[in-house]
Parts: sequence; C-alpha cells; structure tokens
Amino acid sequence: MLQIDKYILDLPIRIYNNDRNSRKHRLQRIEEMTRRQDEIIIDEIDTKILRTLIEDSRISYSDLSKTIGLSRARIKHRIVELQENGVIEKFTILVPSKYLARPLPVFFDIHVAPDKLQAAAKRLSDHPDISIIYQMSGNNTLHVHGFFGDMEKVAEFTNEYLPQIKGVVSINTEFLIRRYKIERSLMV
Repeated sequence: MLQIDKYILDLPIRIYNNDRNSRKHRLQRIEEMTRRQDEIIIDEIDTKILRTLIEDSRISYSDLSKTIGLSRARIKHRIVELQENGVIEKFTILVPSKYLARPLPVFFDIHVAPDKLQAAAKRLSDHPDISIIYQMSGNNTLHVHGFFGDMEKVAEFTNEYLPQIKGVVSINTEFLIRRYKIERSLMV
C-alpha cells in the first residue's frame, strides 16, 4: 500500500536546504516510518518522476532533473530507491503483438477445480503464447491473456493444450475486436 505522509511533506523545505543535519534527520525519520509502517512513502516529487518515466522511460537523468527541478544525482538516487522498494519493477518497451508474429489477442476465462488452481496456473504460464494470468474472485477462475499467430494456434491451444491441464472445468474464449484504451503503467 502506498501512502503519502502529509505531515512530513508539509514541513518547510527551506529548513532542510540550509541545514544538512536537519535534512539527514528528516530522511532518517522517513526511513523509520517506512520500516515501522511497512509501507512505502511516495511523495509529490516521486509521483512526478513516476509520471514522467511512464511517458518516456528512456529519458536521461539530466532531462528528468530539468523537468522535476532536482539535481541529476538526486533524481538518480530517488529512482534507485523506487526500484529497490519495488515501486518501479522494470523499465520496458511496448511492442504491438503483430510485430512479433502474434497478431491475434485472445482472452480466456478458465474455471478450474479449487485443488488444481495453482498447478493449472503454473502449467498455463509455461505456454509461450500466454502473457498474463490472473486469479479472479469467485468460481476459481483464471483470467488469461494470450497472443497467437493465427486461428489454428488458438484451436491447438483450446483443443489440445487446455484439455491436458488437470482440473479445468470450463473455458470461455473471447477475441479482441478493438482496443479503446491501454494503460500498461498500472499493473496488478
């Protein structure tokens, strides 16, 4: 759970710019609160950094420092902290599936027997055309996203691969017709 500690963030910045010991004390206090609450504190500057990186993860530290208004070294330090705390999981690119010879996005809702759910999810994750697997609430359902080369590959997956997975009760298959919005910066 992400939390912004408003009390700490509302303290006058000028005090910390003039007194290194006070700044050090403030950082120690934030670290103590983070350990104590077992939560990661994201402030306004971190939020600006994250939003900028979402738009362009290849932006240089120098350009990011100009955008945010902090030194290049401070920007780098904050990004490293965000990575170490698991806020930034990885930097990546988005490639339309058609350029990877898998132009057919398909969604599956796979109902699985409760005692076979973990094993079924593991087996599905081994398939090269499957990109996302979520366990959904109710009815022991796995919501699965796959990208396939053609209808024959989808047929092989549904008629040959899925029946081999123990515990599969039913399968609902849907094909993507049109995408209206994609926001991959927010992952579950």
